Amino acid sequence: VFKFCRSMGRLTWLMDTFPQVAHVVVLRSPASQWSSYWGQWKKYGNPWFMMAPYRVLGNNLETPLVRRAAQSLGCDLDALNRLAMETESIALDSIQKIPIEASYRVHLAHWTLSLMSLNERLDAIIDSDKLSYSSSYAQECAELLTRITGLYPDFSDAHPTDPGKFVCTLAGGRGADPLEGMDPDGATIAHHSAVAFTSR
Repeated sequence: VFKFCRSMGRLTWLMDTFPQVAHVVVLRSPASQWSSYWGQWKKYGNPWFMMAPYRVLGNNLETPLVRRAAQSLGCDLDALNRLAMETESIALDSIQKIPIEASYRVHLAHWTLSLMSLNERLDAIIDSDKLSYSSSYAQECAELLTRITGLYPDFSDAHPTDPGKFVCTLAGGRGADPLEGMDPDGATIAHHSAVAFTSR
């Protein structure tokens, strides 16, 4: 099972190396995922998840697709390069000084590239946000996983978080908590940039 994070970059290799097992990707909306990162920082003083996309993209800007994604979504390339070069402890301090909307654009670029890396040989893709509000979808997913693995998962504990001020049309309006300093209109514009990039 691949959670929608940096492990997506290993997807093809893992599928080639372990062809005998089922490969399932759990998809999460970018707004919902970002609010989780932001909550880790605000509630627990842990900005690592906000910092990680900077280092992943910054270390791969020589890859044409990565650079085009960063540019298309209006990411600060200098900041990407800087945080990639810094030690982790310094980068963790640096990320806290970057405007939240700029960090969201970097997260969205990383999320978009992860989405584009999905392999058609996957056995299943599960929308974790939809699991939380559609019992019929949860049932369908459980039955699918039973067919391909022989195991029956219990999705009864999948509950939506209360949607907050950060609600974007492309995020489905679910699973996003209020974010200080985040302009919903700016986030929506970033989402449209991501859609335009993937449509090229």
